[in-house]
Amino acid sequence: MSGLRQTLKNWLYVLLLGAGVGALAWLWQYDVPPPEVVDGIAAAAGLRPPQGPVSQLWLSIASPLCARLGVNAAYEVLRAAGHLSLAALAAMACAILVMLLPDSMRRGAHLASWWRAVLRFVVFQGVLFFCLSDPVWNSFRWFSPHALQTLIAAVAALCLVAHFKRGIRAPLFASFVLLGVLVSDTPSGVPLLVSAAVALRVRRFLRDSGRLPVPDENPLADFLIKWRLTLSFLLGFAAGAVLSARAFAAAGGLEAFGWTWGDYAVALPLMYVKTFARECSPLGLAQMMAVVVLPVAASAELVKTSVDDESHLKYMHGLVFATLGLLAFSQIAGAKTLWFWRWSSTETLCDGVMKNCAMFLCALTAAMSIGVFAMELYLRNFRRIEQLRLPDAAEQPGAEEAFAKAGRLQRTVRAFFLLEPLLALSCVVPFRVERCERDMLDVVAEVARETAEECRGVGILFTDGGMDAAVEISSAKRGHRLRTFSLMGGATNRRDIYLRTRGIDDPEDRALLESGAADALRAWVSSHPEKAGTYAVQIGFELWRRNALPMPTCSGLVARPEGFTEDEAERGAAEGRRLARRVLEIYEKYDPDAISDHAISDLFLFAQWRIAVLARHRANAYDKRGNDVLAVEETRLADRLDRMNSALARIHDSMAWLGRRRIERLTPREGLKIALSRADFALARAFALRVLDLAPDDPSANFAVGMDFFVQRQYARAQSYLERCLIHRPNDPAVLNNLAQCHLRQGDPSAALKYAERAQDILPDSQEVMRTMERIKAALAEDGAPAAELGGR
Repeated sequence: MSGLRQTLKNWLYVLLLGAGVGALAWLWQYDVPPPEVVDGIAAAAGLRPPQGPVSQLWLSIASPLCARLGVNAAYEVLRAAGHLSLAALAAMACAILVMLLPDSMRRGAHLASWWRAVLRFVVFQGVLFFCLSDPVWNSFRWFSPHALQTLIAAVAALCLVAHFKRGIRAPLFASFVLLGVLVSDTPSGVPLLVSAAVALRVRRFLRDSGRLPVPDENPLADFLIKWRLTLSFLLGFAAGAVLSARAFAAAGGLEAFGWTWGDYAVALPLMYVKTFARECSPLGLAQMMAVVVLPVAASAELVKTSVDDESHLKYMHGLVFATLGLLAFSQIAGAKTLWFWRWSSTETLCDGVMKNCAMFLCALTAAMSIGVFAMELYLRNFRRIEQLRLPDAAEQPGAEEAFAKAGRLQRTVRAFFLLEPLLALSCVVPFRVERCERDMLDVVAEVARETAEECRGVGILFTDGGMDAAVEISSAKRGHRLRTFSLMGGATNRRDIYLRTRGIDDPEDRALLESGAADALRAWVSSHPEKAGTYAVQIGFELWRRNALPMPTCSGLVARPEGFTEDEAERGAAEGRRLARRVLEIYEKYDPDAISDHAISDLFLFAQWRIAVLARHRANAYDKRGNDVLAVEETRLADRLDRMNSALARIHDSMAWLGRRRIERLTPREGLKIALSRADFALARAFALRVLDLAPDDPSANFAVGMDFFVQRQYARAQSYLERCLIHRPNDPAVLNNLAQCHLRQGDPSAALKYAERAQDILPDSQEVMRTMERIKAALAEDGAPAAELGGR
């Protein structure tokens, strides 16, 4: 009965540990789905088709949830399922560690009671290290596709370890069935399948060499084991493939890609290989082998000789365990810069399931290291060991004093070792709070909700493509179907493939959209004003400028040619300003550029850029209406948002670098022409001086140098160069007007008036020339010029 009681206690401990991890996930939950879940929910809800045929098993669960419960309820179920699945993963990780560690480390029945307490202490840390590591925590923030795949892998690993532990064949077959399901859904299952086969092969080798006991069974059963395992794998693979294919077809994947079932069968293997190559590079796998697999293998091998009851832990063995433990801990701690596969310019291991498996192996290495030192400190009887090793020396004078010193040293080191879990957990637990990431996701969700709110009454939104799925989901939660189209790509963009499932009935609109969303918007703006009430925009405003049309009314996050009342536009504008201030508050409290989740960072920067773009358009509208206060406030907010947008800064730096490279290859006249077209007189001067060496009277070169001096307020030198322009361009109004400005700013309005009058004769409707004339007349009036000189113009 005592054995049954102990087993129940062990299982209760496992369940409590899993519940504690689940409670921690609930306490630090994400109210908003992470980016990798948003696209999946959109596909499950029928709003967007899948992005590819790989990893579709999750849809077979999420699609029925969305169909039967609706998007709002499915949100809550998937969030709660993420917490529960993390708790289940913690329980399984605890069970696996409990089964692995005792066989590797415990020696002697007399240590059973003490070792049980130490074992739980070690396993507790190992499970927390694993569940709170970055990849696992990110996968289980919500119930994501990676969470489902990781759970399948964990159950398969649990079955495999149970087979190794007890020698029962049923868990082994179940493990290969689950591996077949996993391989059918993701390429990450292939390395796990190979690892399971290698583990079986190694176990067979150890058994044949006499290092493991031989089970008492029929030899024929052992002969058929390979065939039975193959059939088990194929059964799981077939079941998973059928579920994935049905989920892909039900979500509109075949229609979106224009495939038949034959095309699907041909494309799937190619997509499978491309996915694996994209998410697991050879360098990433090599780094995983060196940093994760070899340390755990070395630790497991050294454990056998390091926990012998009849000898001490050797110094070199202790040093190796300390090194390997710290190496493993560096991969599961919060210091993300220590991750080896992020040391290159691009992440070499991107697959979530592979990362989660790597984290478990790192947790196992760390647990074994902690367990070895805990055993050395708490379970060693140094007096007994020395009496067995050196019986004569133990009876000589001074032995008792030596034993006393050893005991004092052991107690001192124990005191320091008691701080180890606090130090270790302080390097892991606080990083899971992730207040910055949650605040950033909340802003993204608010931007999506506000965008959907402002798009009530329209069916199409032209966007930059950054948050399309989130906006469509937010609109669907309000009972409205909104279709988003990205203007950032042409017909080759994969988003245009989605047109096949978008329900665009009008043949002309469908043809335009299939050729590119930008083509459709361009045609609608210039040729179809009757469609103005059917769409909204977030970019593409230059189309209205080119066609000399009134700009669409801007609200907070979208603009609509028709459909906004004044109150609606002002409400949205106030919300846009509130969101802008909230983004700036995040930059004041945190450093968003330092977070490791690139998907969240990219979405946040998209939202930040979108808020700034609409703020600038509202500022222009306020300026035209004479509302200087709001115009200045909107401009100030947009400027601050753009200055803090690291992605925008990188784009500007790249464009500047490309521009410099291009200009370096230009001839002086080509560079002068481009610089003048940009009104960059400082750059133009560099080319102009080289032109003037060959042609001193060149009008463009003289104009460039003159205007550069004019910008620097060196008006006399500017005047001399601008006067040379008149040799070949005596009637150039820009030159005449700037010469008038030079004379005026040098205090000679009479001479300025002559040039300004000539410019006004050439361009009588020029606003710039008119403003120059007004300044000249005001200056002449102050000087007391006669009425005849002021003229009647």
